[in-house]
Amino acid sequence: MVALTFDDGPSADTGALLDALGRAGARATFFLVGSRIASRDETVARIAREGSEIGSHSWDHARLTAQRSRGLPGLVRTSLAVRRAAGVRPRLFRPPYGEWSRGVWAAARRAGMRMGKWDVDPRDWESR
Repeated sequence: MVALTFDDGPSADTGALLDALGRAGARATFFLVGSRIASRDETVARIAREGSEIGSHSWDHARLTAQRSRGLPGLVRTSLAVRRAAGVRPRLFRPPYGEWSRGVWAAARRAGMRMGKWDVDPRDWESR
C-alpha cells in the first residue's frame, strides 16, 4: 500500500494536485498549516469534497518540540480552521520537520488526532 501525502498547504499548487489526483482516480492526505487555511478555504473544502483526507500540520509550522505549552493550542486552532472551511475535523497530525516528543504526542491525542509520519522523504524541500 502506498499513501500519498502532501505537507505545508494549502498553497497555490493544491488545486493542480487535486486535478491530477482526480484524473488518476486517487486520493491523498493533505497535512495543512492552519494559518494558511483562511486565505484558501474553498480549496480546503474541495480537498474534503473530493474524498481526500485533511490532517493537521500545526498552526504555523513551528518546531513543536521547542514550545513549552503542554496543550499546544495551535493544534486545536488548526482543527477549528479546518472544520470551518471543510466541515470535517482532522483525525491525523503530522509534526513539522517530523520532530515530536511525548508532550507533542500527548497534545495530539488530547486533540483527538493520531500522529503520522512518513517512510520515504522525497527531499523536495531541498530545492525549489
